[in-house]
Amino acid sequence: MRFDDYFFDLPQDLIARQPLADRDQARLLVLDRAADTVQHARVGDLPAILAQRAEWLGERWHVVMNESRVMPSTLEVQDVGGPRRVAFGRDPGTQRWAPLGDPMDVVHPQRVARNTSAAAARIAEANPYSMSQLLAEDGQITLPRYLAHLEDVVRADPSPSPAFYNTVYARVEGSVAPPSGGINLSHGTLGALAGAGVGQSRIVHHVGAVTFRHPTVERLDAHRMEGERFAISQRAAQDIGAAKDAGRRILAVGTTSTRALEYVAATGGLGRPATGRVGVADLFITPEHQFKLVDGLLTGLHAPRTTLFVLVCSLAGRDLVLRAYEEAKARRYRWYTLGDSMLVL
Repeated sequence: MRFDDYFFDLPQDLIARQPLADRDQARLLVLDRAADTVQHARVGDLPAILAQRAEWLGERWHVVMNESRVMPSTLEVQDVGGPRRVAFGRDPGTQRWAPLGDPMDVVHPQRVARNTSAAAARIAEANPYSMSQLLAEDGQITLPRYLAHLEDVVRADPSPSPAFYNTVYARVEGSVAPPSGGINLSHGTLGALAGAGVGQSRIVHHVGAVTFRHPTVERLDAHRMEGERFAISQRAAQDIGAAKDAGRRILAVGTTSTRALEYVAATGGLGRPATGRVGVADLFITPEHQFKLVDGLLTGLHAPRTTLFVLVCSLAGRDLVLRAYEEAKARRYRWYTLGDSMLVL
């Protein structure tokens, strides 16, 4: 298949440019694969939706969330011609930092950032093991172009990474952009899920710029996914394994959680007894992929012709997702990082 098979028209005025005051009120596009239906709800309805399926269908769910937190990754450097802002990224294998280019392009799904700053390259070379500290002290988070108007809000926030640009459960710094599949989950919704008997596990998968890079090849089988670092603790591995053994279905929150879990499943599993896993996930999930751990997905609304959109279609079915997206556009759902959500069951 080709990436062009995953194209759809996205009006620019549907891109979310402000965070919601109440995350529970984000709209939720609900896809039922077995029934081939699309329904509309709110994210705050998630506990009731899963409880209803438990009552009607006997489905029991276990939710897996990515607790990676956004870290500052953009610096202002003195370069030829004056100061300029440069975004940096960390190689998932060596853990060394390197300049990526204009921060407005680094996390934009339709752009390819290129570093042209010799000064930024020298800074990275001079601080191979202390770049994280330098960024924490002097850097800012990297905002995509469509959220550039929020820079003043970010500067006024005393925290290194503002709350609106993180999930409420984010804990481990390391992402250049939020794992936004769970951006609309509130503490209240998470508590209601627990009260309904829905188990929860947390893993770490740091979002890198690779997640947002626009594919440069035509065919899916020609694309090579760069890796991102992940960590699944022994406790999380044990709980996820126990949930699967008990017949519970795994609901991954976000494409990052999905890729980490499916990479682990494709490379030896969680272990018996479960020991946890740490590594670099470079799995590109396409329609040929056979899902082994993930049964459902809570995610955002993605850009056309991207690896993230291909992943969602691979799980839910391309035709169903495209049909759902057309309904979402007609109802003026909000797209991208700060936008509305979609649930695949």
